[in-house]
Amino acid sequence: MVLSGQMVSEWTSLTARERLQGMEAIGSAGKKLKPAIVFGVQSADLATSLELARHAEKVGADGVISLPPSENLTAPQMLEYYQAIGSATRLPLFVQAVGDMDVDLIMAMYKAIPTMRYLKDEAGDVLARIVQLTKMSSGEIKIMTGAHGRTLIEEMRRGSDGCMPLPGFADLYAATWDFWHQGKRKEALDMHARTLLLLTEMGIYSGMEPMKYILCLRGVFKNYAVRKAPAQGFAAAAKAASAGSGPDRPLDEAGKQAIKEIVDYLKPYFRC
Repeated sequence: MVLSGQMVSEWTSLTARERLQGMEAIGSAGKKLKPAIVFGVQSADLATSLELARHAEKVGADGVISLPPSENLTAPQMLEYYQAIGSATRLPLFVQAVGDMDVDLIMAMYKAIPTMRYLKDEAGDVLARIVQLTKMSSGEIKIMTGAHGRTLIEEMRRGSDGCMPLPGFADLYAATWDFWHQGKRKEALDMHARTLLLLTEMGIYSGMEPMKYILCLRGVFKNYAVRKAPAQGFAAAAKAASAGSGPDRPLDEAGKQAIKEIVDYLKPYFRC
């Protein structure tokens, strides 16, 4: 399973009202489509997170996902936060693990939260954690990964249940996933190599502008403008989950030309 990532929605710079309206628009459009809709409901305060979770259920979401509200919470506070979100709706809950969220905390959540059955894991040694958590939960926790799918092949070797990468070229990841699980290992390796070509070029530049530029080139957006103001309370968590962890290098004309050439090269492999 490949689900597109949530960070490129720029939720850290949206108002609460904009996030609710976005859910309504996506929920309405999604009723006519096959992919599952999973909304991010994290916020710096629990009340807003709960409002977002209930609104997600109201507009027809298939699940909700949340980062922790702060990287400074203790394990009991993390558990309390996710218990509140998990009990706010009947929707399946994806926990997005970052920072110091260890396997014992994840298992405590799994045992205490009936709706928590999915994990987007971006904390620690993810490859080792896939094996550990699968064994500890007898395969009941469905383990997704992030980090832009850089190690997707190794994740699949270890039994991952999915990946939540960038949306700009999620169809390339999906093709890699499909080839691998069809037993077409060479084709999967070839497709992953193509994906890494674009991912590597995009990673040269900081922030979300290169991600949006790719979506612009593919006709999804008319421009690639990026909001600058981040929300409070998510400094380390948001950085870990986004592409903004590289050097402070804005996308320039040379970068745009390089990305465009790679996108043109990859057009035969895109699904739309």
